[in-house]
Amino acid sequence: MKKLIFPLALLVISCYCFQIEIIDKYYEVLYPPVIEYYTTDAETGAWIKTENTDAPYFRKISYDETGNHVGLIRDYYQDGTLQMKAHASKLEPFTTEGQCTWYHTNGNISKQGHYIKGEKNGIYRSYFKNGQLKFHGNYANDLADGLFKSYTEDGSAKLQRLYVADSLYFTDYFIKNSTDEIFLQKLKKTGKFYKKGNDWLEKGNYDLAIKNFTEAIVLYPNYLVAYELRERCYHYKKEFDRAIHDCEHLLTSKHPKQYIINYRLGDNLLASQKKDEAQKQFATTIAIAPNTKLGKKYKAFSFDNIGYIHLSEKNYLSAAEYYTKAIEIAPTVSFHYSNRAFAFISSKVDSLQFSALNDCNKSIELNAKNSEAYTYRAVIQAQNNNLRAALSDASIALNIDSKNQLAITLHKNLYNSLNPSYNSSSISGEGINWGKLAVDLYFAYSIYETVDDIRNRRWADAIVPPAIAYGLYWFLSKN
Repeated sequence: MKKLIFPLALLVISCYCFQIEIIDKYYEVLYPPVIEYYTTDAETGAWIKTENTDAPYFRKISYDETGNHVGLIRDYYQDGTLQMKAHASKLEPFTTEGQCTWYHTNGNISKQGHYIKGEKNGIYRSYFKNGQLKFHGNYANDLADGLFKSYTEDGSAKLQRLYVADSLYFTDYFIKNSTDEIFLQKLKKTGKFYKKGNDWLEKGNYDLAIKNFTEAIVLYPNYLVAYELRERCYHYKKEFDRAIHDCEHLLTSKHPKQYIINYRLGDNLLASQKKDEAQKQFATTIAIAPNTKLGKKYKAFSFDNIGYIHLSEKNYLSAAEYYTKAIEIAPTVSFHYSNRAFAFISSKVDSLQFSALNDCNKSIELNAKNSEAYTYRAVIQAQNNNLRAALSDASIALNIDSKNQLAITLHKNLYNSLNPSYNSSSISGEGINWGKLAVDLYFAYSIYETVDDIRNRRWADAIVPPAIAYGLYWFLSKN
């Protein structure tokens, strides 16, 4: 009897789907579809009806004599390629109902699932543009519930994640034969430790994060993601030997993204001052990382770190060459330019100082909060005797990062050079030195009036109010 249940269920579902198809065709004959045109909102992506027949999308939809939509709704790209077919219980807002399918511009299915009142219920599938399955998993009332499996674009198994009521309990690289119920229960238990560890990691409590990741690893020794996150915790705690040990375990476990682990191992070795070993790991990352967006990112980081190794050994021009290679791979990353600028400055080659200035400007253009870029530009400005411009850049650098030691030293020296009275305080144990206070007040206002950039004004405002307050105290004490 049990053997008959599955075939009978398939028969019932097939009959139901066939019945829906017949009804849809009946509606199309009885109420011929009309064409509506749609564009999208630039911010939200929501569809907006338009009269423009050159709109990027159009819809074929049937309305009965009362004006209510009936039957299947079909959406199309401008060239006539099917974009979606679905039923809807409401049009405003568009509320999907039943089996719904979306398509890529090449006609292949993009995603497919069953909906009840606009919420995903049942198996949901997503596909790459080439037709390969991207991921699939179960939803209950629009909440992920059960085991989700994802794949790469070439069809290789990638990750699996276990969700309970939309809460992630477990994630790891694909495991074979993972549908056994006892095994899933073990994953749930393991996942609880993983989830706690991840929560503690986000809160910055690395000790408790390590404790929970370790518990997860004890339950499931091949839990690669737990090893990855524990390694990060050890790195943040500057326990580099333990971080190195976890990286080495991940490499021997044939981690699917080996180039990332090679990079992290190099990062920990470099932090341990094992420069030669670190450089070998960065070189491995460069050699094996794929030409994907993520792969290029780690290649560029590796070139940048090798540049740092050469910089620390005072091989400034060699360091600049590696920073250049990082820039060639990742031309929109700000710190690659500021690092190369520092290498140029350190080389003391006159012909490279203009290039250093250009790198600082480019770095700031890409990231206006790069404190080092402003600091290095301040150094160049000071070398060119543009002391006010140098002080301005040093001030901005300190606004961004108050612990920037080079900027602190620069700022102090430049301020002293421009305002000699600053060397002796306006306020002493003997009371207020009104003459020096007046000079400080005048100098503060002169800085304020010559600075156009609003970031510099914030720095100047930090000087001016105390001076005004002392001035007001002086005025009240004399009157």
